[in-house]
Amino acid sequence: MMYRLMSCVYLDFVRWLPELRELVDELKEKVDAKRSPAKKELPLTQVKEFNLTRPRPRSVPLPYPVSTEKAL
Repeated sequence: MMYRLMSCVYLDFVRWLPELRELVDELKEKVDAKRSPAKKELPLTQVKEFNLTRPRPRSVPLPYPVSTEKAL
Protein backbone atom coordinates (compact mmCIF):
# COMPACT_ATOMS: atom_id res chain seq x y z
CA MET A 1 0.00 0.00 0.00
CA MET A 2 2.74 2.45 0.98
CA TYR A 3 4.79 1.52 -2.06
CA ARG A 4 1.85 2.26 -4.34
CA LEU A 5 1.30 5.64 -2.72
CA MET A 6 4.99 6.53 -3.01
CA SER A 7 5.15 5.50 -6.64
CA CYS A 8 2.01 7.52 -7.42
CA VAL A 9 3.45 10.63 -5.77
CA TYR A 10 6.76 10.09 -7.53
CA LEU A 11 5.08 9.74 -10.92
CA ASP A 12 3.06 12.90 -10.33
CA PHE A 13 6.22 14.75 -9.37
CA VAL A 14 8.10 13.53 -12.44
CA ARG A 15 5.18 14.50 -14.66
CA TRP A 16 5.11 18.06 -13.25
CA LEU A 17 8.88 18.47 -13.11
CA PRO A 18 9.33 20.47 -16.38
CA GLU A 19 6.64 22.97 -15.36
CA LEU A 20 8.08 23.23 -11.87
CA ARG A 21 11.52 23.96 -13.29
CA GLU A 22 10.08 26.75 -15.46
CA LEU A 23 8.27 28.21 -12.46
CA VAL A 24 11.40 28.07 -10.29
CA ASP A 25 13.50 29.71 -13.01
CA GLU A 26 10.92 32.45 -13.46
CA LEU A 27 10.78 33.14 -9.74
CA LYS A 28 14.57 33.15 -9.53
CA GLU A 29 14.76 35.80 -12.26
CA LYS A 30 12.25 37.98 -10.39
CA VAL A 31 14.18 37.68 -7.15
CA ASP A 32 17.48 38.45 -8.85
CA ALA A 33 15.98 41.55 -10.49
CA LYS A 34 14.76 42.89 -7.14
CA ARG A 35 18.04 42.41 -5.32
CA SER A 36 19.78 45.67 -4.68
CA PRO A 37 23.41 45.92 -5.70
CA ALA A 38 26.00 45.77 -2.97
CA LYS A 39 26.22 49.04 -1.11
CA LYS A 40 29.43 50.88 -1.63
CA GLU A 41 31.13 52.21 1.45
CA LEU A 42 30.50 55.89 2.03
CA PRO A 43 33.40 58.16 2.95
CA LEU A 44 33.70 59.17 6.57
CA THR A 45 32.54 62.61 7.62
CA GLN A 46 35.36 65.11 7.80
CA VAL A 47 35.60 67.11 11.02
CA LYS A 48 35.35 70.82 10.41
CA GLU A 49 36.22 73.46 13.01
CA PHE A 50 33.76 76.21 13.64
CA ASN A 51 33.91 79.52 15.47
CA LEU A 52 31.47 80.32 18.21
CA THR A 53 30.43 83.94 18.32
CA ARG A 54 30.83 85.78 21.59
CA PRO A 55 27.52 86.18 23.35
CA ARG A 56 26.18 89.72 23.46
CA PRO A 57 25.72 91.07 26.96
CA ARG A 58 22.11 91.35 28.03
CA SER A 59 20.83 94.78 28.73
CA VAL A 60 19.92 95.44 32.35
CA PRO A 61 16.20 96.12 32.71
CA LEU A 62 15.16 99.46 34.16
CA PRO A 63 14.02 99.23 37.78
CA TYR A 64 10.40 99.72 38.70
CA PRO A 65 9.66 103.15 40.13
CA VAL A 66 9.54 103.05 43.92
CA SER A 67 6.99 105.22 45.63
CA THR A 68 8.43 107.73 48.08
CA GLU A 69 5.36 107.90 50.34
CA LYS A 70 5.77 106.63 53.85
CA ALA A 71 3.50 103.91 55.03
CA LEU A 72 1.36 104.84 58.08
